[in-house]
Amino acid sequence: RLCAAAMRRGVTLSPCASSSSRPRATDARGQRTPKNASASSPPRRRREKTTGKAKYAKRIAQHVDIAFMDDPCATLDLPRSSRETPKLIVYDLDDTIWFPELYMIAGAPFVKDPATKKTTDASGVEVRVYPAARASISLVDTHEAFSGTKIAVASRTHRGQWARTLMSMFDIADDGGARSLAQCVSFVDVASGTKKAHFARLREASGVEYEDMLFFDNEGENCVDVAQLGVICVHCPGGMTADAWNRGLALFARARG
Repeated sequence: RLCAAAMRRGVTLSPCASSSSRPRATDARGQRTPKNASASSPPRRRREKTTGKAKYAKRIAQHVDIAFMDDPCATLDLPRSSRETPKLIVYDLDDTIWFPELYMIAGAPFVKDPATKKTTDASGVEVRVYPAARASISLVDTHEAFSGTKIAVASRTHRGQWARTLMSMFDIADDGGARSLAQCVSFVDVASGTKKAHFARLREASGVEYEDMLFFDNEGENCVDVAQLGVICVHCPGGMTADAWNRGLALFARARG
């Protein structure tokens, strides 16, 4: 499963990284069978999560396309007015900004080739930034339409040092001198725990209210949790794309009335 996800995104995993997770059995509808259940066991229903998505649907944009590493980024929309411009744009990291996810790789030490700019982990696996993630972050960092907007990241992981190291190694914007992802981001909350807790800390650190935030995440459960706070969210399970960005700005504008 991990290998298939990587190939769709144009990334190759090392044997040790890809063999650590075996595909789980699925039922007739393609749902994964619980580990201790027989093949005839009925699938477990996720009533609470489904109800949550429905309840907060007005604050969650659903994006289903898969982001490919080697495809150029399509056109990114700009907000039509300052009223329709988020004051804080928050990104998840794993499979939203970059791929593979940190749990899939061997980790530090990371090496950046000075000629190719490729960043690899200890086993030689390359970690790559999605084109639309790089382009949208660069847009917010440099365009006058976002002069009042800050960028933040919120990631649920206990591999915080790896995440911060990679953020410092990835080039994002170039306005006369290369700027790293770390330099473009004003607020970083990388820790285990819930996304609600992350956003509570981001609100305190930034002074930005939830209704003035826009959030991108590949996990639907995280979007449901954060939407309960009043944040506009975009669920992008295939990674960050231009369409996910455009849907997010459109939903944020509609929410502003």
